[in-house]
Amino acid sequence: MALHKGFDGTAIHSHFNFQSVQACATAAAETQEATITAPGTWAPNLRATAPRSPAVGQVHRDATTPREPSTRGLNLMSPGAPRREEPPAKPTTRADFVMVRSGRGNRLAVELPSRLTSFHHGCGRRDRQESELLGQAHRVSGVPEPDPLAAAAPVRQHTEARSPSFRPLHMLLCLSSVTIVLISINRKSPVTLAFVADNHFLRWVEVNNMILGLCTVLLYHLISVQLISGSDKQLGSGRAGLHVMFIVGAYFYALSLGNHEISNYLHGSFCLSSPSQFCDIISFNDNIFSDFLFIIGFTLLNITVILTQSIFPSLRRMSLWDNVAVSLNAMFVATGIVANLAFEKSGFDSCVVAAMATFTLIMLRRAPEQLMLRYYSISYALGALVTAAIKLS
Repeated sequence: MALHKGFDGTAIHSHFNFQSVQACATAAAETQEATITAPGTWAPNLRATAPRSPAVGQVHRDATTPREPSTRGLNLMSPGAPRREEPPAKPTTRADFVMVRSGRGNRLAVELPSRLTSFHHGCGRRDRQESELLGQAHRVSGVPEPDPLAAAAPVRQHTEARSPSFRPLHMLLCLSSVTIVLISINRKSPVTLAFVADNHFLRWVEVNNMILGLCTVLLYHLISVQLISGSDKQLGSGRAGLHVMFIVGAYFYALSLGNHEISNYLHGSFCLSSPSQFCDIISFNDNIFSDFLFIIGFTLLNITVILTQSIFPSLRRMSLWDNVAVSLNAMFVATGIVANLAFEKSGFDSCVVAAMATFTLIMLRRAPEQLMLRYYSISYALGALVTAAIKLS
């Protein structure tokens, strides 16, 4: 007897022309019901819930009876119970039908073509034959087939409810926007032009920029950690590569800040009135080399966050409030891009921003429901478009 379950938990019993199996089925019908194996299993595992009676489970076999298959896995009577001889079962022909048990416990015998009840164990056609058998059984018996979309909807709702909220990400993005505002105030305010010490080694504007740069790196790290912890995907080998990329980006970003802040202070304080070869070297570090390091570091940090969101996606759907919060925070980044590119001399920076805008839009097209991909797409695309409009006007 091959036993399995349908897609909706319906019990399917496929009967064959073995005398022992017929006797087992008769005994099971007299003593309540038979429990079945897990869905998709094909090994016979019929277990009849039988009382301790010597009349249940004994199968007679003589020389004229065909040899029955192995009953390993059958538990038809309790150990140690006395046995008694049963009369031999009458020879039966092959029964090409299945027993369909509906949700109310009713058992229906459904006749099927013999080709559907011929299961080929170990063959590649087993899954197809199982699907045909179950579909034919449901159609003949009148038991409705389960809707896979309706069955998957509660699972998706449960998974979305279990996914962490976007609130921590919104808080981190708000802190990132505050950092951008503080960087702008630090650069434009006359208060920060005071010297830190009496030896005039640095001004507060340079020191504050270094501290805010450290805050920026920490925020990028916390955002990446939140994306990984908020995803239902298990950690894999991609996490090591993301860590390496983040460390390299943080190194170049810190290197650019250290080089730029010191060279910018020296260039503005001592080289504007008396140019020299020494001042040319300082100017090169201030305007070109530090800018090149900044582009490498800042781009790697952003690409790390984008790839983290793509590799570890969230299953939670974004609400209207999520879209509004993401758009507002993205406006700050777009404003910073416009302030640095539209009103100052920019060469290679504009190409990098345009490339990042294209990259983020491609990633957003692949996963439109991911929060950080929307954030970066709005930031870079809007910043690049406004910058191009200002420069072309």
